[in-house]
Amino acid sequence: MKKNSLIDYCLYLIAKVITAIVRFVPIGFSIFIIRTQGALAFYLLRRKRSIAYKNLKIAFPHYTCDKINRIIKLAFMNYAQHFIEIFYLPWMDQSYIDRFIEFDGLEEVLNVMQNKKGSIFLCLHEGSWEVGNVIFSQALKEHDYTILARTQPKIPYLNQLLNEYRAKRNCKILTIDDNLRPIVECLKKGLSVGMVADHGAQGGIFVDFFGRPALTPTGAMKLALKLDTNLFYGFIKRQKGGRHKITIRPYNLVRTEDADKDLKLNLENINRKYEEFISESPQEYLWFFKRWKYSPQRNILVLSDGKPGHLKQSLAVLDLIKTLPFQVKSNLVEIKFKNNLQKLAFNICAFFFSSSCQGCMQCLRRLLDPDDSRKLLSSYYDVVISCGSGLSMLNRLVAFENMAKSIIVMKPGMFSLKRFDLVIVPEHDDVIKLSNLVLIKGALAGRIDSHKERIDTIINDNKLNNPPLSRPVIGLLLGGSNKYLFLDKDTVAKTMDSLDDFVDEIGGSVLVSTSRRTGRNIEQFLKERLVTRPKYRMLIIASEHNPPGSLEAILHLSDILVVSGDSISMVSEAVNSGKHVVVFRLNRKIPVYLSKHERFIDNLGKDEYVYVASAENLSNILAHLWKHKPLIRKINDEEIILDRLKQII
Repeated sequence: MKKNSLIDYCLYLIAKVITAIVRFVPIGFSIFIIRTQGALAFYLLRRKRSIAYKNLKIAFPHYTCDKINRIIKLAFMNYAQHFIEIFYLPWMDQSYIDRFIEFDGLEEVLNVMQNKKGSIFLCLHEGSWEVGNVIFSQALKEHDYTILARTQPKIPYLNQLLNEYRAKRNCKILTIDDNLRPIVECLKKGLSVGMVADHGAQGGIFVDFFGRPALTPTGAMKLALKLDTNLFYGFIKRQKGGRHKITIRPYNLVRTEDADKDLKLNLENINRKYEEFISESPQEYLWFFKRWKYSPQRNILVLSDGKPGHLKQSLAVLDLIKTLPFQVKSNLVEIKFKNNLQKLAFNICAFFFSSSCQGCMQCLRRLLDPDDSRKLLSSYYDVVISCGSGLSMLNRLVAFENMAKSIIVMKPGMFSLKRFDLVIVPEHDDVIKLSNLVLIKGALAGRIDSHKERIDTIINDNKLNNPPLSRPVIGLLLGGSNKYLFLDKDTVAKTMDSLDDFVDEIGGSVLVSTSRRTGRNIEQFLKERLVTRPKYRMLIIASEHNPPGSLEAILHLSDILVVSGDSISMVSEAVNSGKHVVVFRLNRKIPVYLSKHERFIDNLGKDEYVYVASAENLSNILAHLWKHKPLIRKINDEEIILDRLKQII
């Protein structure tokens, strides 16, 4: 005998003994003891508790952590009660029904069944559903009641025993593995069949359940529509002292000329009925299985630290996810801590974050801005995306809360890369290669064509079509000083001189944009210099007025892009625009130190993604590019990232 079969047989014998004993034990006492064990299981069975928490988060995202935990604890206790009640099934006779069962709607059901049509009873895995089956089979009296059940090949002896208990109370069994023709014959004879509406959905269709598509069995509804049977839906709810209330309602089928539409519409209506019941008594439902496992919907949370460059990279990951075959719903939350001291406290707490934080979230609730905390905790997410080390552990914490995938762009600072599901890091960063790591050449950049409306607005507002821009169009993107490099007025003046020389000799138009890091003296210099130069058709001072789509408009309109070498993200966006890119070097703050920005630009230059220049020789390089138009190379990091996203989402 195989090991599994031996265990199954031993459990079968134990179950037989328990069944013989419980006959002489008051059911109230048994329920009290087993519900105590269920409460203990809530603390011990962390995996099951996490699955239930996730499911409740999907169904009731507005519930607080404490409320969800209370419901899960009751669900454990209720499921334990369901377990012990199975051993009482053989003894649930009419006297048991009179003492412990209350019916709501049974008379109406029996009256409807007088039409001699076959009847289908739909139920969920909620309450003590096994008790409901054996009680209902007796309540139908002269109407034979057959339930459709799934075989359990791993525990054949226990499965056989359960079927014996069901059969002792006039509840007939038809296994799903059997030919379904007997069900059709039962219905044609005017008999009754019980089927579930939430399990065994292979071959089913996606129907919204609590606002999220769930794979839903269609067999019962197809039979009802095809054979014109009676259709009922029911619930069983626990009462005090081991009592149960069974509610049954007739369902009026909706029919149109479209069979597929009828099927989905009726399933949606049935799901709404069950949602109402579950919302009233969520502790009754079986939350421990993955009801939405095959759902095509993905809820994505994007965390922002307020830095535009970081946000653009996070949104670039989101854009890649949207190309996958999912129904993507996204939410953007800009994070604000109450103060710097609380931000420090959060980062200290972050060293202790783990999956055990699910259902607690005290750090998040106490240390984050209340509005941000509410936004993060009042929705369910499948994936959390952020960029930059400042939000990496908040990303991980929210992912723990939702059992979600955690995706970060850039190194997570002092925290281990292993704590995240996917880490996207530029090649120039010194990191240990891990299985969850994707190395990319530069910063991620979004698709320009996704900003078409904003680009058109920028063109119209700045009258760039009246008169039309003369070619070539040069886009000048100026950053600012950083920890390693500084952009001064003298470098900008020399760059402008080179641009003037090129435009005077070749012709063309120039579009200029600064960044929030650009020095105020440089901004003033640009205003004064460009006011008398008509070929400079647009100047965006980002610190004063930076309308959405400005950068994308410059990337879209330009033939050649000139970029200061202080921003990896800005250079990456320029390269991914599909235009020739020239990067001019900046002076070092520490003369002997080669910064990561310079290493990044040098690597791109070697592979001919960009052309590296100084402010003085810029005009010569521009003339060469416009005359010879060498092949443009784009960084192709998206395919690598997309392959990894397919694996984890």
